[in-house]
Amino acid sequence: MRKLLIWGTGAALLLFDKQYKKNYVKYFEIIGYIDNNPKKQGNMLNGKKVYAPMQILDLNWDVILLCTTTRKFQEEMYSYLMELGIEKRKIATFLNYNGFGILRDILIEKYFQYHDEEIKSMISYMETHEPGVFNMEMDRGNETYQLYCDDLDDDPYIMVDGKRLYYPKEYVNISAYPFIDNIYMEQSTDSPHLYLPPNNKIKKDGVIVDAGAREGNFAIQYIELCKKIYIVECERMWCRVLEKTFRPYKNKVQIVNTFLDEKTSDHTSTIDSFIDEPVDFLKMDIEGAEPKALRGAEKCLKQSEAFCSICSYHNKNDEDIIKNILRNFGYKTSTSKGYMFFLWDESFYNELDVRRGVVYAEK
Repeated sequence: MRKLLIWGTGAALLLFDKQYKKNYVKYFEIIGYIDNNPKKQGNMLNGKKVYAPMQILDLNWDVILLCTTTRKFQEEMYSYLMELGIEKRKIATFLNYNGFGILRDILIEKYFQYHDEEIKSMISYMETHEPGVFNMEMDRGNETYQLYCDDLDDDPYIMVDGKRLYYPKEYVNISAYPFIDNIYMEQSTDSPHLYLPPNNKIKKDGVIVDAGAREGNFAIQYIELCKKIYIVECERMWCRVLEKTFRPYKNKVQIVNTFLDEKTSDHTSTIDSFIDEPVDFLKMDIEGAEPKALRGAEKCLKQSEAFCSICSYHNKNDEDIIKNILRNFGYKTSTSKGYMFFLWDESFYNELDVRRGVVYAEK
C-alpha cells in the first residue's frame, strides 16, 4: 500500500474525507498532514501528525495531495515542491477531479503492458500529466465566456455565435464568478467524448434529437441549419433556461422535460411516444440510461437513417449493450477515439477500468 501525505487541513480536506477518501483507502495509507499554520503543526489530526512544509523531505511518502480549493494556494504549494526538487509524478492536486491524480502511478502500472496504441497514448499522457476523465490535451484552447444578466433576479446568459445561451441562476453565481469556461472543450477533435466525429456533418434541413441537453450548447450550434430539434432534458431547472435560449426558434424546437426509458410511465417517456417522424441525428448523453432509452426508440430508429451518437461510459458494460441494441435495429457501429475514466461511478474504483466515450452508429 502506498503512503499518502496530504497538504491542507481546511475545507478541502473535509470534502475529501467526506466524499472521496473512501474511493482511495484500498490503495493508500495516509501517513500525515502538512499545514502552514504553526498553531496546527505538531498536533494530531485523524490519528496522524500535522507537519510543517519544511519537514516534507524528512517524511517517507509516495504521493502528496495538494488539498485546497483555491488555485492560488495550489500554485504556491506546487512551486514550493518544485523548489524542493520533488518529482511532478509524486504530486497530485485536489482541483484535478478531487484528488484522482494520486492514482497516476497505479494506473500507469496497470496499463503499461497493454499493446493497444490508444492505451499507449493514454499512458504517455499520464507520464507528464495527472490523469483525468479524458486523458488527452484538449485543442480548443481556453474558452472563456462572459456572463450577462438583464436583471439581477433573472437567469444569466453567455453569447455563443451571436446567440444567447442561458444558465440557471441557481447554477451560476455571476457576482462571484462572472464567466463560464470551456463549454466545448470536451468536443475537441480527438476527445473520447466527441459527439460528432470528424468528417461527419449535420444534415441540412434535418431532424435532430438532443437527449441530455443541459444548457443546449450542442443544439444551439445547429439550430439554423436544421428543420427541427427535439431537445430532451430531465431537469426542470435546465428546461426553464432552454425555453429562453430557444425562444427565437420555437417554430422548430420541441423541448421535452422527461426521463427517457424503454417504457412510458408517470415519470418516464420513450422516444417513440413523442417522435413520429424519421430523424437524421440522434445524440444521447443521459447518465447511464442510454440502453433503456434506445430500446424505447425502436420504431423511430427502424424508420430512420439516423447517425447515432450515444454515450457509453457511464456504466462498465454499456458499450457492448449499446452496440448490440443498435445492431439489432440494423445499424453498424464504431466508437470515438481514446478512452475515459468515469470517476463518478463508484464501481470504477474497484477495477480502474477505461471506457469508450461514445458509440457511433449508422445504417
